[in-house]
Amino acid sequence: MTIEQDIFDAFERYQKSPVGCGTEDLLDLGRMYEVGAVLKEGSKAAFECYRHAAESEDPEAMLELGLCYYHGTGTEMDRSKGYNLILRASELGNMDATAALGSLYVSGDGVTKNVERGLELLTRASEMGSINAKEELAHMYYFGDGVEMDQDLAIALLQSAADNGAVLSTFLVNSLYASQSDDPEVLRMRMEKVKECSDEGLILATMSILNLAVHHGDEEEAEKRAKMVLEQAEDIAQFLYDAAMMLIEVSGRDGDTETAIELLTKAAENEDDKEFSDMVKEYNDEAGDEGKEKRKEAVKKLI
Repeated sequence: MTIEQDIFDAFERYQKSPVGCGTEDLLDLGRMYEVGAVLKEGSKAAFECYRHAAESEDPEAMLELGLCYYHGTGTEMDRSKGYNLILRASELGNMDATAALGSLYVSGDGVTKNVERGLELLTRASEMGSINAKEELAHMYYFGDGVEMDQDLAIALLQSAADNGAVLSTFLVNSLYASQSDDPEVLRMRMEKVKECSDEGLILATMSILNLAVHHGDEEEAEKRAKMVLEQAEDIAQFLYDAAMMLIEVSGRDGDTETAIELLTKAAENEDDKEFSDMVKEYNDEAGDEGKEKRKEAVKKLI
């Protein structure tokens, strides 16, 4: 039986009775609800899964429930209850709860800002192995945000997170090394790692490879990555629009722009700027179903 089948079996058990589900099942289901992987129940159902899972005082479940309360996800916001649950999870040894507390103190989000305390908690969580803590500390040290700038330490933290499978850190550390090297072989090796991050679904990596393909005039690679943006960008209109413009740039006015039209249409559906949205929809409507030539003409008006 596959892991996916196990999870969906757990979902069926939960639908009948949440009491019959184990803590791990409930945590998996909560995350699936949050990303819409199971039906369209969303954040309220995720909250209920986390609430049932936390009844056993599982620290990971308590962290997830605490974050729901803290941010008002699937329930009424209650920062006091959320903070206490996150704190309890941290006291029980959950490294990501410790990182979450550190992040709250660094940002001052709902608590009295205390960068020194936040840094202490993040450092402790990082030493415990928390990828979240390593990535936040890396950002702080790289830009000197609340701490003395130390870019070597920042890169070491990113590398440590990458070594433990963090896709974002893998992308960042390889992008940094690539930008600092004049060796074609090093550049090739680093960008292969970035491609792997793109293939794993990281939109930032996909945009980076798309940009590189445009720079080198590689239409085939650009088309491939632009189609991936359609799947990865979700409702981020700027990524969709930028990907369309890059694809148009590499294809030229006579290139195959059907993917660009799809990107622009999806951007229009999620863009708050009504004028922009209406403009793209109008151009796509003009293209209709009459083939690529009409679509090309529609996109030309955008450039």
